[in-house]
Amino acid sequence: MLADYFAPVKDLEILTRDLGIHHLGATMDIHYRDFPSLKKGQLAIISFDKHFSHQQLRKHLYKLATHSKGTTIADLGYVKKTDHPQKTNREILCHLWTKGIFPIVLGGADNSEILDWFAGATAALPLKEISILDEQVRFEGDNNYLGLLMEANQHKTIRYNIVGCQAHYVPSIYHKVFPNQQLDLYGLGSSRKELSELEPLFRQSDLLQVHLSVLKQSEAPAVRSGSPSGFLCEELCQLSRYAGMSDRLKGLGVFGYYPTLDHAEQTAQVVAQLIWYFLDGYHNKMEAEPEGLKYMTKYLVFSKVLGDSIVFWKDRKSGRWWMQLKTMEAQPDEAPELIPCTIKDYSLACQGEIPDRLLKALQQ
Repeated sequence: MLADYFAPVKDLEILTRDLGIHHLGATMDIHYRDFPSLKKGQLAIISFDKHFSHQQLRKHLYKLATHSKGTTIADLGYVKKTDHPQKTNREILCHLWTKGIFPIVLGGADNSEILDWFAGATAALPLKEISILDEQVRFEGDNNYLGLLMEANQHKTIRYNIVGCQAHYVPSIYHKVFPNQQLDLYGLGSSRKELSELEPLFRQSDLLQVHLSVLKQSEAPAVRSGSPSGFLCEELCQLSRYAGMSDRLKGLGVFGYYPTLDHAEQTAQVVAQLIWYFLDGYHNKMEAEPEGLKYMTKYLVFSKVLGDSIVFWKDRKSGRWWMQLKTMEAQPDEAPELIPCTIKDYSLACQGEIPDRLLKALQQ
């Protein structure tokens, strides 16, 4: 049984003290004495941490405002320590995804825990694209997890997006050595300039991992090797909300938290807010009308460069955009494959340019 893998949340009476009916903790199904009854469409919070160190995170998450409508949330507690963590994680994630449950993973600060999470996910799902928010491309040295992850999945066609990386941490060779557009880097400066341009990225990602070092250290002091540069908390919350609205995303992981450094519990509050805004996006997605071509407006832009037309679709309710090539249009009995994009891509096409998103799709 799934419950056998988990230890309950500790000191729940203290964590939920003084909570009212409009606080998130009062509406969650929390593993304390009884294991939650899980249903399709729920979100499940899981601690992949050996040291039971997420109590501060939970305290601040529980006291945030509840969403008046939407999917219920379960807190499954802490995954028990085992001799085979990757196998355990795979079985947990397989069970949750089979039941249609979305996992929100609170990881520890060790690279081994990041790899355990990814190993379990890649074994449980056929992944095509993974997005990672991190200030570095961790491909070498003691902090390497990306290189080990790519090596372990070298026979799979997986695309890796590193968002918020800082140029002074990224050797230029990293832009050249990866074949077939396997690694895409989105720098901090360009990412902060237009956060909305990152929204389509989450729409086409299967997993999202947030390493808290992507934030400025002044925003998240409980990170062991933080940087004076990085995203602000508000910016990370906006990106988290975009991720919550994704129809394709299957899991969220948050890593890099050191509770012993969190003296004022500021970083715990940042993580709580990050999760809250993800839930907000998720709830809004669930309450929205279903998307499909019959709910969209079609725009046709002829490209002299391609010698063909690019078809754009805009959802009339959500305002989100997609694009496709006219020559790629599906037969009447099948849906076309659409590429998530923004209105900026449509504007570029109207000016005679080919959007980068489309070029990357054509190169795959």
